[in-house]
Amino acid sequence: MKFRLLLALLLLFPGAAFAHEGGFASIHDTLSAIIERLKTTEDAETLSRLRVRDVVDILTEEERASLGRNYWHFEVDVPVVVTVLVTDKQRDEPFWLEEQGYEKKAYAFKAVETDFVAWEKSFGAGPIGLGFSALDNFEPHYLVALRPQEAGEKIKVSEMSPKQHTIGKLTAGAFAFADSFDHKVEEVPAELEGALLLRPLRRGMRQTQIVNVFRTTPYPSSATPEHVVLTWNGDPKTTQTVQWRTNTAVTEGRVWFRAVGEEEHQSIDAVRTELNDPYLVNDSINHRFTATMTGLEPGKAYEYRVGHGDTMTEWTAFETAPPGPAPFRFVYMGDAQNGLDDWGVLMHECFKNFPDAKFYVMAGDLVNRGIQRDDWDAYFHNASDIFDRRTLVPAIGNHEDQGEDGPWMYLGLFDLPKDGSPAIEPERSYALEYGNVLFLVLDTNAPIEAQTAWIEERLASTTATWKFVVYHHPAYSSSTERDNPEVRRHWLPIFDKYKVDLALQGHDHAYLRTYPMFGGQRVATPAEGTIYLVSVSGTKFYEQGDFDYTEFGMTKVNTYQVLDIQVEGDKLTYKAHDVNGEVRDQFVIEK
Repeated sequence: MKFRLLLALLLLFPGAAFAHEGGFASIHDTLSAIIERLKTTEDAETLSRLRVRDVVDILTEEERASLGRNYWHFEVDVPVVVTVLVTDKQRDEPFWLEEQGYEKKAYAFKAVETDFVAWEKSFGAGPIGLGFSALDNFEPHYLVALRPQEAGEKIKVSEMSPKQHTIGKLTAGAFAFADSFDHKVEEVPAELEGALLLRPLRRGMRQTQIVNVFRTTPYPSSATPEHVVLTWNGDPKTTQTVQWRTNTAVTEGRVWFRAVGEEEHQSIDAVRTELNDPYLVNDSINHRFTATMTGLEPGKAYEYRVGHGDTMTEWTAFETAPPGPAPFRFVYMGDAQNGLDDWGVLMHECFKNFPDAKFYVMAGDLVNRGIQRDDWDAYFHNASDIFDRRTLVPAIGNHEDQGEDGPWMYLGLFDLPKDGSPAIEPERSYALEYGNVLFLVLDTNAPIEAQTAWIEERLASTTATWKFVVYHHPAYSSSTERDNPEVRRHWLPIFDKYKVDLALQGHDHAYLRTYPMFGGQRVATPAEGTIYLVSVSGTKFYEQGDFDYTEFGMTKVNTYQVLDIQVEGDKLTYKAHDVNGEVRDQFVIEK
């Protein structure tokens, strides 16, 4: 896990902060110090071959104490026996167990199809601090059982940190982790039967990962503005947001803009933020700059440049949204994720063939490792000269939302509307109106049901002719191994009620177009139901399932989709193109 992640976690969820005790540094500070020391003393090749024992050997006494006590904290109101259950497959057992006097027991405990080794220690009433689960990416995380020293006493656990960890009863069939219903306890020894089970996050060990994480980016930053990307955080008719990056030598940024054909221009200062990926040994920190051009006229061409001092980009043009209904076209793409070089070829073919497409919608999984900036560097590099002149409209995929860390890097890269569902973090969902089309961008990684009230409110209040929803996990999957019943259960009745025209989805890496669907059943025409689409623009492919809702499907083909909205006759033309420009699927909807 990147330590910027930890900082983001502290800011977003103060209760999840790692506490510290006994005068030792917080685990966040300890980990940061170790990382920085390694980066200054070792070269990139050595860091790439680093082993757990290598890290343990360089730890100071204070660092060992902090790593051994400041990861997981809670308080108990009676004396207890703490049992830490560590999988027997973990080659490098946490050193703090033996150092702190935990005793290894011969209990037979099994969970997630794995045998666990039990380590026990008695504690008095009061605070208890436990150490890291792993310094590499080994999983699963250890489990914790609590039982009273005095038989019959009840234990009250309080002040749990991280707060995402939960409490249950230790018995066969119990859920082993706080964030998974698929992993269960299978065999419990008599000594632990009925004890309290403290459940961690299944991949929580990544919070303390130091080994197997150092990387280099092939596209390090410089003093020259790059990765220039247009987004919207307001009304597309009158605003345009732009963001870019530089290295840390640049501390100020500015945007100059004017109407095309005019000499006189305006300029505004950009807001600077820092994006830190400490494991990137050749370019850890970028400066990100964001500015929003406001007071623009609808349906007008503008040009802009970004930079600082005498270092500026070339003038580049964009166009604001029309003042009302007008014909336009846009591009929709599914997961880029893997094979970003090939995705870049597809992108540039699309831009060459359809230069008048107004913006690009991407339905999540823009990259494979959403909390590793080198993936984003490759993404933006391969979209060079496109997203700086055509607005990107992104949705969050599961690869942007990396488990307990959340999509912090995605949110740091894109400035998006903050008018989304109040039940989830701002910018994870949002609404846009362009011409006579309403776009609802949703987050299927966040609680599904919690977003329904906002979805209904926006669909009920719009006067747009066309209604499109954009999200990652499909309501109707193209892969045989995947299904998202919660999306169908909570969102489809609303889509049916308000006659949503298209659902633009991703995730399944095999192209799918459903029949028009209403009430979970096929209907005869698009006027009676919603068409659900799944596409993939990268090079990772899954097998295609055989479903009664599939009107057309294909696999092992990456595509871009061009949608033409015609005002006259209220007509939509949809075409899916491969990298050679061949039309692989198409349909027309007329209102």
